[in-house]
Amino acid sequence: MQAAYDLARHFSAELILVHVVSLSHMIPESFEIEGSYLPTILKEIEDSARTALEQLVREKIKANIPKRTLVVEGSPAYEIVKAANEEGVDLIVIATHGQSGWKQFLHGSVTEKVIKLATCPVLTIQATKKE
Repeated sequence: MQAAYDLARHFSAELILVHVVSLSHMIPESFEIEGSYLPTILKEIEDSARTALEQLVREKIKANIPKRTLVVEGSPAYEIVKAANEEGVDLIVIATHGQSGWKQFLHGSVTEKVIKLATCPVLTIQATKKE
């Protein structure tokens, strides 16, 4: 987030932070949810994610730059690229998380998928272990 913030500040650009809620990663396929509860659960998860993202922005982004947060549900890579296209962004800044082993083999990385799908440049930043 620091790199995206620094770039936005330097270029007097708007910073749009996107958080994707992916229920497919949170709820096992074998788990059955009564259909009427799913929208309520999704709204609660999205509200929690929105609150956490807005708090992170308040804590980490000190300068007065134009900024917005978006919380969407779906497949992370596809939703990030979709948001970038809809918002007309000039650059996607995304961290790599160093996922390795069988998870990387089976799922690939979100960052890798964003790079393949994006129609604008993508800047990847290696995340530190504490991030």
